[in-house]
Amino acid sequence: MKFKTVFTLFAFLLMGKIFSQTDSSATLGKVTMYKKLPSPISIVNERYASRGMFKNTMNVKMLDLINNPPPATNFTILEYLRGKFAGLNIERGMNGNYVITSGRVRTFSDDATVKLYLDEQPTDPDFLADIFPSDVALVKYFQPGASMSTALASSAGTLAIYTKKGADMYNVSDKTEMKNINKIVDSLKKHQKL
Repeated sequence: MKFKTVFTLFAFLLMGKIFSQTDSSATLGKVTMYKKLPSPISIVNERYASRGMFKNTMNVKMLDLINNPPPATNFTILEYLRGKFAGLNIERGMNGNYVITSGRVRTFSDDATVKLYLDEQPTDPDFLADIFPSDVALVKYFQPGASMSTALASSAGTLAIYTKKGADMYNVSDKTEMKNINKIVDSLKKHQKL
């Protein structure tokens, strides 16, 4: 009983210190709020992945080539991705075509071929063989059994590649360069309307 009374008295004294007694309004002394900032890769994912199943970041391995640009190379994106994701096998066949499979065991009914998407559109390895890492913004690998919708889910996994767009296409380190690029784009838009 004594503890409850002491606690109540302490609370009234504390309230008197925090709140102003002269006004009918109350003022807090200091409030500190913390906000968790999104990671750079989640910002890139938000900018490029547009559909629900592709926006998924759970059980997905991602490679951000905007914030972590690859070194200048003559390799294609498929060559660059070799060994980047555990369980993803990228091999070149005898005829020169790429074969992309998961680490699963192949059976008679399932050849373990990974489904491929470029900017969320179905594609094939031959088309991806002409794209370079410097043109790519984001790569997502949905492992076999990852939570994609059943319509697009592949028992062997899914590889989604996103090409750069907008200002990401240019290595703009100076704001004046970006203003010049925007001026050119605006003038082209005006001429197209005429």
